[in-house]
Amino acid sequence: MARTHIDSWAYDDNTSVSYAGGGTAPAALVQNWVSYAEALSGNTKLLTDQSAGIPKALMYLDVMKIYVNSDGSFNADSIPMVNAGLPETAWLHIPGTSVAVANRLKGTPRGDGTYSIYPNLSDTNAVNWLVGYCRSNYSSYNGFMLDDWDCTLANGGLLYQVQGGYTTALEYATDAAMRSAMSSFLSSLTRSNGTAWQNVANCLGSANQFLPSGVAYWLGAPNLVGYLSEETPFNITLPIASYPDYFIGNTRFAFMLDTIAKTVTSGSGFYVNLSDVRDVPGTQQLQRRRLTLATAMLGYSPDELAAWMDNASSNLSIYPEQGLWPDVTSAMQTMRAPVGVDFANGSGVVASSGGHVDLQVVADVYRREFATAYNQGSPVGALAVIVNATNAAVTVQQTWLRLNYSTVVTMSGSDVQSGGTINTAGSAFTAGTTQVPARDALILIGPAGQSGPGSGGYVSFPTTAIQDTFDRADNATSLGANWTGPTFSGDSNLGISTNTCYNPGGVTKSGEAQMTSLGTFTGPLEAYITLSTFGACGIDYLITGTGSASVNGYRLQPSGSTALNVYRIDGSAFTQILTVAQTLASGDSIGVAVSGSSVHTVWYKPSGGSWTSLGTVTDATHTSGTIGLAISSASASTRLDSFGGGVPVVSSGWIWCHPGRLNPSPLAPN
Repeated sequence: MARTHIDSWAYDDNTSVSYAGGGTAPAALVQNWVSYAEALSGNTKLLTDQSAGIPKALMYLDVMKIYVNSDGSFNADSIPMVNAGLPETAWLHIPGTSVAVANRLKGTPRGDGTYSIYPNLSDTNAVNWLVGYCRSNYSSYNGFMLDDWDCTLANGGLLYQVQGGYTTALEYATDAAMRSAMSSFLSSLTRSNGTAWQNVANCLGSANQFLPSGVAYWLGAPNLVGYLSEETPFNITLPIASYPDYFIGNTRFAFMLDTIAKTVTSGSGFYVNLSDVRDVPGTQQLQRRRLTLATAMLGYSPDELAAWMDNASSNLSIYPEQGLWPDVTSAMQTMRAPVGVDFANGSGVVASSGGHVDLQVVADVYRREFATAYNQGSPVGALAVIVNATNAAVTVQQTWLRLNYSTVVTMSGSDVQSGGTINTAGSAFTAGTTQVPARDALILIGPAGQSGPGSGGYVSFPTTAIQDTFDRADNATSLGANWTGPTFSGDSNLGISTNTCYNPGGVTKSGEAQMTSLGTFTGPLEAYITLSTFGACGIDYLITGTGSASVNGYRLQPSGSTALNVYRIDGSAFTQILTVAQTLASGDSIGVAVSGSSVHTVWYKPSGGSWTSLGTVTDATHTSGTIGLAISSASASTRLDSFGGGVPVVSSGWIWCHPGRLNPSPLAPN
């Protein structure tokens, strides 16, 4: 059943704290629009607004930092732990000193003179008081939003901006010691009847690839069901122009997507992207809203990702575009678990496959499509989001898209409480003409009922598995039973050498073979190969007449090391029908996809990189046949590996079920 909005998060709080919000929101509005609602200590509104468990109610809780006034007395921004008369062992102290009030670690004072001190979660007195306070005051809440849930002491962690610049504590000599104490506290955080609160930890920071990420340490921790990333992609006050980290191609946006992908595919709980969308400065709110919603859509799956578009207003921080709900079973692209990314050490390494790579169409530009989407429960057709995380406008290409789109969603006004609206037929969209401005996003709507590629071919490439890795014994006469060769009468068959495909004919004869075990293709197909040792070679497709003097079909073939050509083969005669410039080297991969039986798209992937479409040509002379390989006699050293292909996966989309949804979180929206 279609939901009436994307999973959402907002404050529903009537305290006087400046950064909270939603204090004037009617209960019905909260119930209709909010999946997860947060309140601060002293709030009297959220539990009253909750109806039949909607929204899930979470209390803000920070047990890592307690703020006190300049004289060390209790400050209402924190729970009253400082008034509890606890032994001094309940607090963290300067390393190399003794347990004394004078030696407490203290945070740098804020503008009002208040500063933080740090509870010691390895101390039984501290843990017992904290758990007891939660049991006495918050038993009716579904769980807590645990703030400052860091994974390190230094490196942007718990002791960031501590007075004296200390990087450890007397009680926490290592990061591991701190994390161990935090994990034990999570296990202890239960109600008096023994049931556990279901908690969301602000543990993912601002997705900075040069800092250790909580995704490496907290996924699956006791009593955690959600993981929050703050300032993704925007924080409270900085203008968009001040975001070089996200928008100058230094991989930070890619790392943010990798973090989302890792979280939502882990089965450990859901991801929350907290982005500030208040109009600071000038008139940038609409841009912030587009980027925030589109970023969430790139990783969205029900119960796996919630979008928090915070505006710190007395109105409910929910916007009309959050009523757009994509049916993820119709998703044309979905991020897989990222491979190769370094979450643990902050080395800056992003995914080499999966994660952001699955959505990137050109450097720092990402798209995701859904064949079916709704606006507040009513069908609107297909939906796509395109995020441009660069400093220059980009023109949307049809080859980026599997489906066809006609309009760009536009926004009017502000939040839903103040009457803000969206128009799903807002402005016209034309592929090849419409641009995504720098550091911005588009939300596109297309006709309903689409189930395959748009007119420009396939964007997610390849969609089929590797069919042959050639990992078997050397063979100078054949590739094995799944192959038939040579393709052209009088040429050499292909063989196996050191777990790669090669041409036994050497410099005497060209060699070819067709993977006939895959059958004959009529209509869409794709084929691809890795150039282990680069040389003159090719991918043959839609081939008929194998072994004869009159072969028909097509070949994708390098032209030296600077281009790729597509040839039509008519009675064994070759006619060039497309050339695209591309530098080629050993380790690269090349491929071709045929949409229907006429649009041929050339694909290229550099070693360690991602696939990019290089160009298309339309030719329907040959419409059925087999796929295979060729190696010219001009390059005896050529070696090929990892041949893949088949019928592209272009049905209504991918059925996407994360492991964690087999047993949904107790906080999953109803």
